[in-house]
Amino acid sequence: MKMWSKLLTTILCSTCISSQSWATKLPNPDLTLPEKYADILINSYGAQNVQYALIKDGKFVVSGARGINDKKNHTQITTENIYPIASISKIYTTAAIMNLVEEGKINLDEPIITYMPDFKMKDERYKNITPRMLLNHSSGLMATNLENAFLYDIDTTNHDILLNVLQNQRLNANPGEFSVFCNEGFSLAEILIERVSGLSFTEYINKYITEPLELDITTTPQDDFNMDIIANLSVPIGYFGYAALGAKAEVINALGTAGIYTNAQELCLFAEIFLDEGILTQESIDLTGSAQYLEGMWHDNGKSIIEYGLGWDNGALSPFNEQGIKVLSIAGDSAHSHASLLVVPQYDIAVAVLSTGGFSSGSIINLSMASQLLLDELIKDGAMQPPTLPQRIVPTNPIEVPDKYLKYNGFYINDSLECKIDIDKHGILKITLPNLPYFPSQKLWYQGNGIFIDPTGNAQFEFVEEENGHTYLKSTYLIDAGFFPLTNTGYQYQKLEPISISDKIENVWKNRLGKKYYMLDIPYNGLTYAYQLPNIIMPSQMPVKGYFDRWKILDNNNVISVLQIPQAYGRDAEDAQFYIQDGIEYMKSNKGLYVEEEAVKPLADGTYTIADNGYAQYFKSSDKDKSLSVTIDGAGILAVYNNSYGCVYSSMLEDARTVELPADATVVIAGDAGTTFNITVN
Repeated sequence: MKMWSKLLTTILCSTCISSQSWATKLPNPDLTLPEKYADILINSYGAQNVQYALIKDGKFVVSGARGINDKKNHTQITTENIYPIASISKIYTTAAIMNLVEEGKINLDEPIITYMPDFKMKDERYKNITPRMLLNHSSGLMATNLENAFLYDIDTTNHDILLNVLQNQRLNANPGEFSVFCNEGFSLAEILIERVSGLSFTEYINKYITEPLELDITTTPQDDFNMDIIANLSVPIGYFGYAALGAKAEVINALGTAGIYTNAQELCLFAEIFLDEGILTQESIDLTGSAQYLEGMWHDNGKSIIEYGLGWDNGALSPFNEQGIKVLSIAGDSAHSHASLLVVPQYDIAVAVLSTGGFSSGSIINLSMASQLLLDELIKDGAMQPPTLPQRIVPTNPIEVPDKYLKYNGFYINDSLECKIDIDKHGILKITLPNLPYFPSQKLWYQGNGIFIDPTGNAQFEFVEEENGHTYLKSTYLIDAGFFPLTNTGYQYQKLEPISISDKIENVWKNRLGKKYYMLDIPYNGLTYAYQLPNIIMPSQMPVKGYFDRWKILDNNNVISVLQIPQAYGRDAEDAQFYIQDGIEYMKSNKGLYVEEEAVKPLADGTYTIADNGYAQYFKSSDKDKSLSVTIDGAGILAVYNNSYGCVYSSMLEDARTVELPADATVVIAGDAGTTFNITVN
């Protein structure tokens, strides 16, 4: 029940990214190696531009930029352009928290209600959340609606309403039980910094980080924000309109979790906080890179690109750790941009790779390039031997499966998917997606000792029964993006066990199968409108008793998340409530408010006004509708979508024009209360 972009990302990342193999012959021998690496991102993964830097002992060894910045004005990207660095912002938040810890103003293991008595949730366990848990992703917080933070304008709403939003939420897990990616923890840490310091988050970052480090470009949207120097994405990903040149820059207003803007050079200069004592003591630096993820549930072996420290995604990145070199890493993705940062305290090195466009989880590709740049530097200096390529075990044939593994047949879930696992006696494990039948099944062959391996040797799976009572499908796969392959291991799916519900309740949910619901409360200037129709589609079947897709059924109208997966595949847990108002069904979750398709009106000439509640309105075209034009009085947007949910026109991105309507088009209007739309249909 996620939107399509994230769904496709999950499917891609759950297998093997393998566009090229390491040591592939690189194009244009006249280019430097970093330039060739950047061209892999551009030519193989669709990045529009790439910026990169490597600093060593305070001097830049590598620095450059490749690709187009502005197609409209025919300009190239430069090293001066800035990017939203998305989740790398979290390590800035961590640095601020650790600074306050050193000043004695915060204790990492004191409940945050000590510092924020107005922080409340309806789940009493919230009283046990500590600052450490915010930074190591183990707070147990569920997702909140970040649609109101990723905008085309500067806005503080996401920050201002967070505490009110959390008051109505439960926790998804006991605080400290396991670490799973959580944006909300860092948004809460942003507020904690403000409460303890008496400064706004931006003021604190400026006073204690950017000014002491003399970072002149690093900024947040709350600064004197120069949007003209943000790296451009000429064509919004997934946009099918005429606005092929000069798309508006994204503004990320969730500052503590994703709202820092900088360039590759200043990102490396910021990283010097973790290379030498100064802003932080060595004790604090070491603590941020410690293996915090081991404090809770985690898989028992296998390296991963995600092994949480405090703020860091990883405190001992492979293949460097195998040769005794500690590499800290963090990466992030926004709607337009992707970023990766590596820090090597032992050798006083930092590497940054930033890009726009291309692969929707492009930070994985950026991480691969950054790792290759670092490998090159360490090998050149004799600090590291060329690492051994990850072992690929290519099976010749499946072998017979012992009966004890057949109990693992059934249905499994993660943050985006429900899958069906079938194991036959002859050793074939088949994974299918019941609600996405057009996706091909994935098959693995049993090779003994509980291990199932992909016929290509790129991925292997095994089943793990954890102490919490859940069964997990653990995967290990290679990220082979044309650089040295990285290995990623973790729990990818969680098994669903049937539960008893009455036939009456089950029938209520069966009546919702296949229904569409449309999101009502995305701000009119939200990025989502330009990428895809903001709707969700209910599952087509209910194969597990007591569950509606990935939700556990409580009664006729309420479902809750049961996701308990550490690392990344259990992120963004969501509960939902369905209710009827004026004969129309609505769905409210911790991520937003939706209305059923029956509320969508036929497209017709008329003047339409956004009501006081500010909700978006949706319309459906008929076969006779060929085009429309609109004039807007007030702050608002009109967008048109094709029958594949792609946006073909957005008044936010294009000037007013007559829009040709695709077959079976959907039209949305959104804006401030009182905004009017005069629509003419031809």
